[in-house]
Amino acid sequence: MTLFIDGDFPTGKPCPFHCSPTCHPMQGMGKDWKYGCTNKAWPGNREGDFVPIVNCGGEIERCDMIGKKFLTNYRRGQSISLTWAKRKVERLEKEIEELNKIINK
Repeated sequence: MTLFIDGDFPTGKPCPFHCSPTCHPMQGMGKDWKYGCTNKAWPGNREGDFVPIVNCGGEIERCDMIGKKFLTNYRRGQSISLTWAKRKVERLEKEIEELNKIINK
């Protein structure tokens, strides 16, 4: 009897996102073990869906996302989020400064 523990376990390959998804629906298809990618640039990974099955072998140079817009779009989105967060921090620091001036009078 084979017992599978649910999870996307790291494979120890050079790519930190390469994983062994134990309970993926694709694992039952064919004889070969399937490997996935936990990188958040994949849209499904941000939604909590099953990791995409990849054929990179855990080698960063063979990444299945190279040539697709997932990485670029995700990086752009993260940069925009960071910019807005920095602006919010600046605004809050100014508000706190003004409040401190009122309190210390």
